[in-house]
Amino acid sequence: MTEIYQYPVKATPNGEGGFIGSFRDVPEALTEAESIEELKEMALDALVTSIDFYEEDGREFPAPSAPQPGELMIELPPEAVRRIKALEAR
Repeated sequence: MTEIYQYPVKATPNGEGGFIGSFRDVPEALTEAESIEELKEMALDALVTSIDFYEEDGREFPAPSAPQPGELMIELPPEAVRRIKALEAR
């Protein structure tokens, strides 16, 4: 059974009507979108893409922290969780 990994993302207004999404646990995962719904999609893509950086460097991927008020939760798909588990097993 695959574990569920949910990462908190902070949505900050970008001053132009959209939002910047940042993950405190994974600072490499940054994104920007025009709406909250688009931000959720873009944040997932940024988070999954950041796993590549950790794999290339042979580093363990950070564990998710508890959400803070106002943060959105982004759930990783099972394949991304398997990649993280493989990094932990190195």
